[in-house]
Amino acid sequence: MLQPTLAPAAPGATPGRSRARRALVLAAALWVALALPAQAGDGGPQGAPAPALTFQSRIDSWLRLGYDRPDDALAGLQAMDPGGAATPVERIALLQARGMVLAQSGRAADAQQWIDALAALHESRADAGAMLIRAMLASMQ
Repeated sequence: MLQPTLAPAAPGATPGRSRARRALVLAAALWVALALPAQAGDGGPQGAPAPALTFQSRIDSWLRLGYDRPDDALAGLQAMDPGGAATPVERIALLQARGMVLAQSGRAADAQQWIDALAALHESRADAGAMLIRAMLASMQ
């Protein structure tokens, strides 16, 4: 019987960094598996996402903008939040998106607030979102 062999670790790789990378990949896979179905089409966030886009597509547009202009992305995500009128799935998606923008911009303390808000929901999608934000923060260290 053949035994699987592990490739040697890359020079300079640390077990913690490798673990964080695996956690990030796992969390990203969970996000994709649990994400709302998105329609094709991209309005691109030149100012605001096009209103014809689906809810998830607008969130994705703000997430992309968040790499270069996190404050604008956070303001756009805040504007999408109707203050309790969103469905539970939409609410989770908005909480997660805010945490992701903060994590990718290196604002760990602010991102932790959104991790805590997601964890307080005690829902599997929210838990997956919190794991993704944690993994993003870990990969930034």
